[in-house]
Amino acid sequence: MADFVTLPAQKRTVMRKKTKQLRRNGITPIAVYGHRTEPAALQVDSRELARVLSTAGLSKLIAIEVEGEDEPRICLARAAQRHVTKHNVIHADFLQVSMDETVRSEVTLHVLGEPEAVRANEARLDVLLNLVSVEALPNDLPPSLQVDASGLEEIGDTITIADLDIGEGVSILNDGDEVIARLSALRLVVLEEEVPAEGEELLEEGEEAAEGTEAASGTGTREPSDDAGESGDA
Repeated sequence: MADFVTLPAQKRTVMRKKTKQLRRNGITPIAVYGHRTEPAALQVDSRELARVLSTAGLSKLIAIEVEGEDEPRICLARAAQRHVTKHNVIHADFLQVSMDETVRSEVTLHVLGEPEAVRANEARLDVLLNLVSVEALPNDLPPSLQVDASGLEEIGDTITIADLDIGEGVSILNDGDEVIARLSALRLVVLEEEVPAEGEELLEEGEEAAEGTEAASGTGTREPSDDAGESGDA
């Protein structure tokens, strides 16, 4: 039991809309199901549930210790429903497993290491996959998988599913050619020069300023016309 994450639980009698009151009291409803057991409606402390989901993820076994039951239910987390705005877990589903039957699960994939070209700012590392589907006996499920990208040298070099080093008893369900990470060329941003529209000319900065000054002075003074002088004489 030391390898399991434990989660205390109680049987739940409150269903549907009435579960809102449970949540107000810091309790979250959960469901446990499996092909060898009847579905069970349970409730757990909300803070304990958040801790367990954060620690176990989707591949670490969870021992749900139901009050009144002699043996814990060995489960895998399968789904968590969150509040739209608060983002706290408002319901969770768990799959009860049999230790002698294989199960399928999603395992987190960590890409480690940094290629020399990335360190030299000559390329970038694109990580395209961070979850891998695996099948194994519950005790053989890896908590996570790792792959080293530091050996990538040339632009276009890739790491694929086939490059993963996994333990015995674990099968990866992804296609072997699926790309996990790729060494790619840096994107260059080219700034285009401003091109004048047809029939227009770009003025030099001095010319533009001078033209603006002339226009401003033209609105303040005006040469008197001959007509105006004649009118004054009259």
